[in-house]
Amino acid sequence: MLTLTAPRRNITRPEAESALDVARLQSPREAIGYQLDLLRRGRLDLLRQCFVPRLRPLVTPEAVARSRTNFRDCRADDFMSAIHHSLSLGRYRAMIVLVTTLVWCEDRWLTETLWFL
Repeated sequence: MLTLTAPRRNITRPEAESALDVARLQSPREAIGYQLDLLRRGRLDLLRQCFVPRLRPLVTPEAVARSRTNFRDCRADDFMSAIHHSLSLGRYRAMIVLVTTLVWCEDRWLTETLWFL
């Protein structure tokens, strides 16, 4: 018996460039590195998603444009002098000393302050 099947189409997921890489937001250290990378590349659309919802409107094209040159030569490790983990008000927090605080939210580490301004 002959079975006919439709030809397979190569269905791909959106390019990595157009989708947030949630895997890179699973640790505080990697989250800051990913945000720094997005900032350098000027990826406002993806960078905005790395912040808690109340801060997302403040991640503007102007803020990103001003900050891109300031952080051009920085490495994620430059921000990592110390990381303090805690549980506060029922949420896990990771405080990057002198830089920012991340909060475990939406199954990923989201930044609670606009560290690049």
